Amino acid sequence: MTANRDILSLPPRQRELLERLQGQAFVRVRDLAEILRVDPMTIRRDLNRLHALGLLERLHGGCRLSVRGAFDRAFAERERLHRRAKKSIGERAAALVEPGQLVLIDTGSTPLAVAQALSHRRLTDVTIVTSSLPVLWELYDAPHLRVIALGGDLQRETGQLYGPLTENILASLIVDIAFMGADGIDAERGFAATTPEAARLASAMWKTARRCIVVADGSKIGAYAPFVYAPLAGSRLITDRLTPEQREELQASGLTWEEVEQNR
Repeated sequence: MTANRDILSLPPRQRELLERLQGQAFVRVRDLAEILRVDPMTIRRDLNRLHALGLLERLHGGCRLSVRGAFDRAFAERERLHRRAKKSIGERAAALVEPGQLVLIDTGSTPLAVAQALSHRRLTDVTIVTSSLPVLWELYDAPHLRVIALGGDLQRETGQLYGPLTENILASLIVDIAFMGADGIDAERGFAATTPEAARLASAMWKTARRCIVVADGSKIGAYAPFVYAPLAGSRLITDRLTPEQREELQASGLTWEEVEQNR
């Protein structure tokens, strides 16, 4: 079970409470009680539960988001965006995995959807390699899959392990198929990430796989991300339904793409 699902499964008042803490160094119990129009004792019970989940820190007279709480809430928001499209993309990508393969899964909400789909497929002798903490949590309850965690430094904002140690491990692997995410897809420049660290790791992943497939919904086409990690020409993308303008934009790039219908 992914850590961010703790947030998605919370009652509405507790989710709103976490929203009120976003970006705040300290919020008083009585202020939360007034904002949410409930008794302070109710707020204290909510805070105790959220503290037990590791989502916030209790302070004298109030609270603040924990580092994990800030990450989980941000990731939950990203996962919620285009959720049906990501689910369909993930299921289509997972259908390409065959028994006996070594599969690499990148960090991001759409690669996570691939992991979720694979957790429900009863494949034999499949090994998943990942540097993503959310993917590791997702596959924790999938004993039919062997899972290898890539070591490295922890980037708390994304839940990704990265750095020289991660890249050294990748260099020792021969991966059958890699499912990559992208923060932006530029028809002229290529697949891109928002940080140089993420782009460097994605480039290392790209080099170690026999076959790379980018999984991303259509909102990433034309989205700005400054650090390119792979060209579009000769690459493959699994995405959702594109607009005519998006198709025209990609037409001359040399990219092969597949559009999947959203699940209902």
